[in-house]
Amino acid sequence: MKWPVPVLLAALLTAGPAVSAQQELETARQQFEVGRYDAVIATLTAALAKQPNNPEFHFWLARAYFELDDYNRAIQAAERAVALVPSNSEFHYWLARAYGRKASRERSFSYARKTKAAFEEAVRTDPNNIAARRALAEYYARAPWIAGGSDGKAREQCRAVARLDPVEGHLCWATYWLEADEAARAEQEYRRALALRPDRLESYLEVIEFYESRNDPAAMENVLRAAEALETTDPRLDYYRGVARVLAGDRLEQAEQFLQNYLARAPRRNDWPPLAAAHEWLGRLYEKQGRPREAAERYRAAIELDPRRDSARTALQRIERNL
Repeated sequence: MKWPVPVLLAALLTAGPAVSAQQELETARQQFEVGRYDAVIATLTAALAKQPNNPEFHFWLARAYFELDDYNRAIQAAERAVALVPSNSEFHYWLARAYGRKASRERSFSYARKTKAAFEEAVRTDPNNIAARRALAEYYARAPWIAGGSDGKAREQCRAVARLDPVEGHLCWATYWLEADEAARAEQEYRRALALRPDRLESYLEVIEFYESRNDPAAMENVLRAAEALETTDPRLDYYRGVARVLAGDRLEQAEQFLQNYLARAPRRNDWPPLAAAHEWLGRLYEKQGRPREAAERYRAAIELDPRRDSARTALQRIERNL
């Protein structure tokens, strides 16, 4: 069958950009996964010049700016994505996260209220969005009443999360109790979550992070063993393996290798352990081994990556006084 020339031209003009857009989006996602956020921005900026109203382009541009701590541009891109597709819960969720970071950085009640509204919209547009519900619960539990904080609403969100997913429900309650400065009750919820044998690595990592904050290497090791039944190669496991050994003060050669592995393999990602933290733990390790100059180098590396890392700065000052 021969198609009329106008029909063929119309088909080519319609199909071509769609394929190109998908390829550009896939390229940006691959760049994002390995932490090449500047490349993501370059890819999507070029793509938006051809398709300025592609909501996915704006969304992933927002994600890249977020990872680079450029919250003004992250907000701008996320607001554009939300304006193009107001029904997309994930767009609202990441807009809320960008608002939240800006609110925290600037201590802004205005942006805090925007954070709350965007999380609420993420839940409204998709009541099954567990991440949004958990974030909203944490906001309600943490924020002062003048910024929309509410103990009752926090509890309501945790109950809703528990109905959707029992493991996530326990984790939500654990966060709630931590915000209430009830660490013992939080630990009970973490134990209940583990008893259900979660099928997501992130559930275990959340519990391990809690025990890291409590300086409890034995508990960290126990949860690590449970996590390793599910996954063994994720770089985040190497980070926590190293931290547990440094806290315990033994197997320090293994700890060094684990932390070095993490630094070599992990992308910079806001929901992964900071690379600055890995450098700081190596500094603590070298101090334990009586290697102050190497420890100082690691503390400097941590501060270079995160100038607000006061613990590394204090450790560096202590070492430099004795060098």
